[in-house]
Amino acid sequence: MLLFFTSNLQKRYRNDAWLALAYPRGHVVTFRYHDRIVDPKVLNWPSSTDGSVQVPPGIRQATIVYADYISGDFDFYPLRSASLVRMWKRGTGHYTALRLEDYVSYATDSQPNKFRDAIHKVEYRPRIQTEEKQTYGEGHFLRLTDNPLLRPQTSYAGETDADNRWYEIVNALAKSPNSGDTLFYRVRGIYRLDEKFWPECEFSVCETLIEPISLYAESCYRLWMGRNYILKILFYIPTRFRPAPDVEIISSHKEGAVVTPERIQILSRYNEERILIGCRRVLDRTLNPIWIRHANGEQGEAPENHTQRVQVQQAQREIPAAGATAKSQPAVIATHAQEYPDLRIVEGYLLTQVEAPPGMIVVLVIALAFASVLITMGPDMVTGLWKLFGRTIQPNDATLVASLCKTMGAILSLGVGYVAFRRLPIGK
Repeated sequence: MLLFFTSNLQKRYRNDAWLALAYPRGHVVTFRYHDRIVDPKVLNWPSSTDGSVQVPPGIRQATIVYADYISGDFDFYPLRSASLVRMWKRGTGHYTALRLEDYVSYATDSQPNKFRDAIHKVEYRPRIQTEEKQTYGEGHFLRLTDNPLLRPQTSYAGETDADNRWYEIVNALAKSPNSGDTLFYRVRGIYRLDEKFWPECEFSVCETLIEPISLYAESCYRLWMGRNYILKILFYIPTRFRPAPDVEIISSHKEGAVVTPERIQILSRYNEERILIGCRRVLDRTLNPIWIRHANGEQGEAPENHTQRVQVQQAQREIPAAGATAKSQPAVIATHAQEYPDLRIVEGYLLTQVEAPPGMIVVLVIALAFASVLITMGPDMVTGLWKLFGRTIQPNDATLVASLCKTMGAILSLGVGYVAFRRLPIGK
């Protein structure tokens, strides 16, 4: 089994951990590790000329672990299991594509505590590098292990159980001074709205979960043109924060899909939001990223406010993890809430691809060819077809059949034209 550690020493790594919590089951995420923090056993795996690492058979299961930097050391939080899709090398970096699976169960304190105790006993575990002002880590952030204590419980028991496990994890993370001002979210998935055959028996519309397809190191959600979809997102606000931050969920290309509402206001601590995705009529496949981010963002933040924010965050990091009393830690978080009412949110996106239903273009081409044949039918062609089957037809009857064929061909051509240019428009 492989262990993938992500830390908050650099913001990029913290985003990796948060997005690993946010993306749905089956989504592929990519992690990058410098060779100096990779287990030598992994470094010795052979690689091909294109950089692809040949992973030994039987090594596919992995666990994603968040390393929280507090008071000069790491506190470890196992997040969820994953399966290794592929691994490759570029320069001095190891790249890994992981397919996300089940969340770790935090139902009892013994589960994460046993994992932490086992990690602290491991040689070359992730640590803080003290030579460069504690800005980098040392040890093995990507490591191979067969220790059963480092194999957290992650058996899948349904979507409701996944929601509960995610809530327990983020509730534990929210108690950390580094994460108490974070707006956590979980994408439950994209659901297609399908009409049922007997709408009077049940609800007229049912929701079908869309499974992502894996590209080289990304995930893509295939959406059919002209269909409506629901994006379900679960939000969680830490207990001591009561603001109502605005979150933007926008589509990069309006030509492919329309998202409504584009801006939502989080009014409760724990709530699910339903975002409607309306796919436009397109003639070709259209890539359409859907972004999830803070409506205000930090791009327009004044430099002095940014400096003050960083100073507060650095002060919070020095709070002892185990020695903080129940009165001291909430006080710092509450002060931060008063100075900065806006919660932080990790920016993520879902790559969707809007396309025509399979076979529609083929059916339209075949129908157009058949309509052309019907339009060109004349009395002589009808008479020849009758003779081909060993039968004869009167000239008046042949003229009548030819006229009917031309009429049917014209109607079929109009139908194909309506579908092609009305339901599959070219341009906007």
